[in-house]
Amino acid sequence: MTNRIDYYIYILFSLGMFCFCQSYAQMDSLDLDSIDMTLNWEGDIVVTGAYAPTDARGHMHPIRVIDKATIERRAAIDLNDLLQQELGIKIVQDAVLGSNLSLQGLSGEYIKIMIDGVPVIGRSNGNIDLSRISMGNVERIEVVDGPLSAIYGNNALGGTINIITKKKQEQVIEGDVYAQWESMGLYNGGINLGTTWKRWHLNGTYTFNKFDGFSVDTLRSQEWNPKQQHHANANLGYTFKNNFSINYNFRTLQEKIMDLGPVKLEDYPELAYAKDYNFLTKTYDHNLSYKGNLGEKYYLDGVAAYNFYKREKNAYFNKLLENPEEDELDSLDSDTTFFRTWMMRTSFASQYKGKVNFLAGVDLNYEQGYGERISADSTQTLATIADYAVYAGINYQPISKFKLELNGRISYNSRYLAPVTYGIQFKWTPHRYWTMRWGYTRGFRAPSLKELYLDFVDSNHFIKGNPNLKAERSHNVRLGVNYRQKIKEDHHMDLNINLYYNYLENQISLFDFVTDSTGTYTPSTEPTYEYTYFNQDYAQNFGKNTVLSYQYKNLTLKLGFNINGQYNILHASDSTLRPILLSYQLTQEITYNLAKYGLSFSLFRNDFSQRNRYTVIYNPITQEEEITDYEVKGYSLMDVMVTKSLFDGKFRISMGVKNILGVTNVESGANGGVHSSGGAIPTARGRFFFTRLKYNF
Repeated sequence: MTNRIDYYIYILFSLGMFCFCQSYAQMDSLDLDSIDMTLNWEGDIVVTGAYAPTDARGHMHPIRVIDKATIERRAAIDLNDLLQQELGIKIVQDAVLGSNLSLQGLSGEYIKIMIDGVPVIGRSNGNIDLSRISMGNVERIEVVDGPLSAIYGNNALGGTINIITKKKQEQVIEGDVYAQWESMGLYNGGINLGTTWKRWHLNGTYTFNKFDGFSVDTLRSQEWNPKQQHHANANLGYTFKNNFSINYNFRTLQEKIMDLGPVKLEDYPELAYAKDYNFLTKTYDHNLSYKGNLGEKYYLDGVAAYNFYKREKNAYFNKLLENPEEDELDSLDSDTTFFRTWMMRTSFASQYKGKVNFLAGVDLNYEQGYGERISADSTQTLATIADYAVYAGINYQPISKFKLELNGRISYNSRYLAPVTYGIQFKWTPHRYWTMRWGYTRGFRAPSLKELYLDFVDSNHFIKGNPNLKAERSHNVRLGVNYRQKIKEDHHMDLNINLYYNYLENQISLFDFVTDSTGTYTPSTEPTYEYTYFNQDYAQNFGKNTVLSYQYKNLTLKLGFNINGQYNILHASDSTLRPILLSYQLTQEITYNLAKYGLSFSLFRNDFSQRNRYTVIYNPITQEEEITDYEVKGYSLMDVMVTKSLFDGKFRISMGVKNILGVTNVESGANGGVHSSGGAIPTARGRFFFTRLKYNF
């Protein structure tokens, strides 16, 4: 989708379907009482943002579940692969920092990413590299669009992604082994093995991933750097008679990224060399979780965790061609950074059968950062930040069709004045087919240790931490409508329409800077190509997500449309500029199962429109700042795959083509003027084939 015609067509289509559904539900000839409302997609039990485990339709927030079957259908190796085809999510790539996402038009620093309720640490430039998170032992992923700051605190301003891993198995011995090969030079394999004995369960996972790198040219340096990963996970748990469970989980990642530089002095083979980098990442995550019913009226959910993250950068002068000298380490351009977090989170909720339920919890977090690039002050390289919070909520249901929920959070933070956060949610079910949700949340995002103290300087980046940052605040308003119906026996339909609006205050952004006589960073009116973080005045965006799902027997169709509008802050100083910058996204998914033959066919497509934004660029000729319209061209991603099951489903073969349209770098640049030179943004790795083999035992 690259023009507005598709947008208007889809709006008319959505409105038509909306009216059709409403009129159809009111037809006198339809026997409503005879319809079984247990749809396939109503069976998901979710935990993210809920007082206690609940079905997805009963959740107070719009939530989507990506289940194990979807992960398998997409042949997803990591979280980056999985979310490529999700509505409202856009993923960008950095050769060193990896892949990161935006959700509801808000970038990755506003998204809380958790594994079993424990936040993932090790953000680079505010983002979590999605390729670090393997899908090897993942059962499902729960995505909440919109803020959950009152429940989860920092970073949960734009959305929350909770990755739920496998805890136990049904059989005494159970497991699987799999291998995946992709034609662009990626090799992935892993093994899952578990056992259960009485009320004990033990399982472990190992995954290996090797990528040779990818570039559209033949140069030594690549847009997608070579990478190797080793993932390991172990879980030990015990379930009591009342289904209360305790689980200890250990996760580790060992990753190596090779950033190869261009050949220098190539015309002089005896002097030729290249500046290469190796980035080594190690993580060790321990968590102890405890959850379950306490009698019939209460539910306890808690986790205590220790996370360790180490990122080591080694710079080498690699001697090439006929250069006889040995390779040498550039110690001045090499460094190591460590982050450690301790956290404990416990919530206690009631499950009364009456009209009122409550939630009370405590959330304690302590983080350390240290290394050559950490500069807490002139005398030490250890930076710490502590955040201690209590949160509470009340859920009131005066009648069966209406529910009201209030949540609030009070925090103490050792580095800034922590704001009070709160939210109010309404859910109304006027008809068995209809559900309406409305909510307002006051969110926040605190400056991280990296934004405060980390200096990220290499050949591609020059970013300094700013210890004078303030916390960001936000207002979020959302409205959602869901229509869900089973028509006759084999027809199911689900329509979701969600609108949202975000207003951010004190937004933290990167700007060119200079240092004044007191050593304080101040924004520069001229480009210095050295950046630090400052609190921008405000930012606004709004949007709408529409998802229509239809199922007939073995055929499932899913169509999604997102429109996002970003307020152009430069419009305030120049009224001739467009005040709102719009972008669109269209997703399509088709799945057809031939159960008789053990075959499954899936097709995914994701279309992104052109995106525009205005930037201020310093013109060295006129020595004045100019406002330039900067655009990124639209593009489409499309995957197709076929799966064949053998031996009663124990053996599975998946084959297909990803990125059929061959997208690599997306053109970007300014429109006209002295700064009209173009560029390219690495977006996808080109067209490639894949084969996946999996055996369950």
